Amino acid sequence: MPRVLEPTVNVALAEVLQGLRPKSWTVRAEEAGAVQGSAERPDILVQDAAGWPVAIEAEWPPAAGVEDEAQNRLDRHLSEGGLSIETAIALIYPLEIDDKSGQTLRDAILATEDLQYALYTHRKNEAPERLPSSGWLRGNVRDLAMLLHRAAAPAGRVDALAEELERGVEQAADLFTKSNPYGEPGGAALAEVLGQPDDPDGQTRRMAMTIIANAIIFQEAMANADFAVKPFPSASDEAQVARSRAILPFNAMQENGIFLQPRVLAEWAAILRENYYPIFWSARALLRVIHTRTAALVLDRLWGSCSQLVSAGVTHSHDLTGSVFQRLIADRKFLATFYTRPSAAALLAGLALPSSRAPGGADWGNGETLAAMQIGDFACGTGTLLSAAYQRISLLHEMHGGDSEALHAPTAARRWSCRSPAK
Repeated sequence: MPRVLEPTVNVALAEVLQGLRPKSWTVRAEEAGAVQGSAERPDILVQDAAGWPVAIEAEWPPAAGVEDEAQNRLDRHLSEGGLSIETAIALIYPLEIDDKSGQTLRDAILATEDLQYALYTHRKNEAPERLPSSGWLRGNVRDLAMLLHRAAAPAGRVDALAEELERGVEQAADLFTKSNPYGEPGGAALAEVLGQPDDPDGQTRRMAMTIIANAIIFQEAMANADFAVKPFPSASDEAQVARSRAILPFNAMQENGIFLQPRVLAEWAAILRENYYPIFWSARALLRVIHTRTAALVLDRLWGSCSQLVSAGVTHSHDLTGSVFQRLIADRKFLATFYTRPSAAALLAGLALPSSRAPGGADWGNGETLAAMQIGDFACGTGTLLSAAYQRISLLHEMHGGDSEALHAPTAARRWSCRSPAK
């Protein structure tokens, strides 16, 4: 019989998890009334910046009821905010920590390699999906934290958001095609911006709409984060040059409910004077070649889908935004492409960058060594592999006490390369 009560260990595990990602997570344990309509207390609730909660239900061996408890948390709603729990983890504590308490218990949780756990994911109108399908995953608390990070963007939610974005892009491309049938100059102008042919299947047009949608969401994210831009410099007004203003949210691009193409182009030009060339240059060039009346229709339809993604939290989580767009571009029917799937990229990053050791024998908490590392993807398309590698390095650095924000500039800006083979 374990000598420490489960609630005590739950609180200790929550404290350890909170310490691994203090800026990114809110972790609560044994909180009464956390779930609507239930007197039971979830053992642990983890909520990330995007807002989706993950429940952990934990027991000592033999843990006969832990899986049922985890599944019972699915589709419950938080009392605060009403968000639904769509992923839950069943966890078995190792008996090696059953006689610890206080800091000794927290240290033992950090040290053990014998946590056993399984992930349950809720999908609408389907039985919960279990990972693994049988048996248990086994690892340390950082391995568990990596799974929690993934679980915070539930596959069902990502699929639904990708489908909504796909609908918006498809319908925006159709609106463009009604005014610019295949073979006419409008489609050729759009294709020229991308350096591609205006194909009869509409792949190039869908790609153009996807790029514009990406810029819309990025503008909304920048507006939510209070990014600022300076007005266009004027030699006759030095005070004007010194002033700056907040980036406008995308719905401010409307007048009387109609999106104004010149207003959008002007806002994107202001952002480009600061930076963000990869996001806004192509999007602006594409929007410029669309007739004003058609542009208003296209922007309205794209905003209809993008606003749903914004409401779902994509502007608060780069990981979630990346997952949705990567899911979309990996759909080979939609864009007729052959990009690396996000799941495959995550697997390759995990194999290449094991949590047990950092590259070059360094410690994962050593930002100086990690910043000096060079990673190249020599056959890249959209950079999915680079993104997966960066995300894993950033997470592991944070979980070992490092500052992932401070690591961003030297890794992403100076030391990472994306090279395509010569054609």
